[in-house]
Parts: sequence; C-alpha cells; structure tokens
Amino acid sequence: METEVRAGLEQYHKLLQQSIATNFQKFRAYVQRNIFAVPPDVDFGLDGPVNADAEKQLDTETAALLKKIAVASSQTEALRVHKYTLGEEVRKQEEQWASLSETLEKAKEAKKENMKMKRTLLEEVLKSIDSGGFCEGMDVEDEEDAQQVTTSATKAVKNISRTFQK
Repeated sequence: METEVRAGLEQYHKLLQQSIATNFQKFRAYVQRNIFAVPPDVDFGLDGPVNADAEKQLDTETAALLKKIAVASSQTEALRVHKYTLGEEVRKQEEQWASLSETLEKAKEAKKENMKMKRTLLEEVLKSIDSGGFCEGMDVEDEEDAQQVTTSATKAVKNISRTFQK
C-alpha cells in the first residue's frame, strides 16, 4: 500500500507540474500579446515612449526656431557692417570738422591781422589830418573850406575806426 500511495502521489505530482507548466505558457503568451505589446507608432526616446506626432511637431518647431536664429544672425551681421560703415563716415566727418575748425581759426587770425592793418592805416590818415597836410594838393579855395573838409574827414575816419574796433 505504501508503494501504491507513493506511485499515486508521484503521478499526481507529474500531472500537477504539467498543468502548471501549460497554464504558465498560456499566461506568458497572454502577457506578451496584451500587456507587454508595444504599438508600432510608438518610438522609444531617451525619456521613454514618445508619440510620433508630438515628435514631428517638435521637429517642425525646432526648424522654425533655427530659421529665426539664422535670420537674426544675418540681421546682426548686417547691423555690424552698417555700424562699421557709419563709424567710418563719422570718422571722416570728424576729420572734416577738424579741418574746417582749423580753417576758421586761420580766417579769424587773418581777419584780426586785416583789422590791425586797417586801424594802422586809419591812424596814419588821422595823423595826416591832424598835421594839417590833409588838404594839400586838393583844390580848396579858402582856409574855412579846408577846415571843414578836415573836420568831416576826421569824423569819418573816427567813425570808421570805431567800426573796426568792434
């Protein structure tokens, strides 16, 4: 009896193992088909599964941003060239301004020198009038006329002299 029980237990054990193996194979097939199955439109990125549509949208946005960066870089370079060009123009204008300032200073000095010469000439005319030799060589009939011409000339020269002193 003991052998028969043992044989029965061994047979029961075999049937149990076969049944468990068969059910686990069915369970494994079910899990692979239904639980761990990955849809074909899912791409695994670094951060896990990513939707293909979202990835396309991100690629489109990235391309648009890269175009904007290219346009901004181009505009920056154009502005840099324009700034250099304006810098050259400013430098030329500054050189012209310096040249004009120098010319103006020379003209002022020449004007001062001219005024000095005119004052000197007027002073000589005044000395000539004061010395009484102003009317010599003129066709003046009497002394009174000569005095009147001398007085008028003196006034005129003094008025002109005041004009040059300003």
